[in-house]
Parts: sequence; structure tokens; C-alpha cells
Amino acid sequence: MINNSMKFIISIIGKSNVGKTTLIEKMLPVFNARGYKIGTIKHHYHDYESDIRGKDSWRHQLAGARQTIISSPNKMSFFSKLDSELSIDELARYFDNSDIIITDGYKKGNKPKIEVFRPSHYDAAIAGPGDNLIAYATDSPGYEFKLKAPVLDLNDAESVAEFILRHFNLPQINNRGEANE
Repeated sequence: MINNSMKFIISIIGKSNVGKTTLIEKMLPVFNARGYKIGTIKHHYHDYESDIRGKDSWRHQLAGARQTIISSPNKMSFFSKLDSELSIDELARYFDNSDIIITDGYKKGNKPKIEVFRPSHYDAAIAGPGDNLIAYATDSPGYEFKLKAPVLDLNDAESVAEFILRHFNLPQINNRGEANE
């Protein structure tokens, strides 16, 4: 793990069904192989159900618990009712065991962004000036984007992950979780 209190956060943005989640899924083993611990945040614009109806934790929440944790020897899940949506930085406080946090969404957030774009799915990219766009990941390398940013191969998750590590100037990590000098 990186010995640094700073959280490195990157947002993968794009329209629905363009391949954001697939890109993240393919990058996770790349980061893990390099010794990084990765946390992910999936953004939803609408309410969603994450607990199973009828299970004990769901029943606790239904009865009025504001926060509930389900814990086992191998994992835990934390549920909390909110008065308003938390920012990426507020959510990042929960990631004390992660070197890099990848968000799936948060196109309006202030973090560095890589936009996943497929011209065969949509007619225009969504990032605009001031959106902190650092690159596009696309399956159409010859596409002319309005914003000037590096164009990455959407089908080469390893190169996209390497681009992120270079962007944050992160060191290679050895198998003991220590930065190589």
C-alpha cells in the first residue's frame, strides 16, 4: 500500500452502456498485479436497492436503523441512510485500505476523468471544458474529439491503467506492498 494520506481518485465517465464498468473490471487485475489496492464507487442518479428484502439487515433498516453493517470473516457491507448525497471526497473517507479509488460515473464531480466513448453508440462525447478530462478511452482511435486530450484504446485496459499510474506519478509496488525506489 502507498504510504501516503492522499487519496488518488479517478472517475470513469460516459453515457449508459458504453463500457465503463467493463473497462473498470478489466483494469482491476492490472492494478492488483502491480501491487495496488483499489476501491470502487458506483454512482447512481436514482435511489436503488442494495440489501435483500426480508433479510435481517433489511429488517433492521425497515424498523428504523439509520446505519447497518453486515459482517463475516471475509467481508463486510455498510448501509447508511443519508440526508443528502455525499461527495466523492466524503465517500473516500471510507476507503482507508485503498491506494486508488475508481469511480464509475460522477461526470459532474471535480476529479480527473477518463471518458469512455463509442461513436457507434452515441453521436457525441459528454465531457466539456472545465470537466477535468485527462483522456478518452475509445474503440475508434481516428474519431475527432472537441476537447484536446490523449486518446486511449478502450480495448487495452492495461494501457489505460498504466496511463492512470503515470497521471498520478505513482511508483511501481513490489509484492510486499512497498514502493520500489
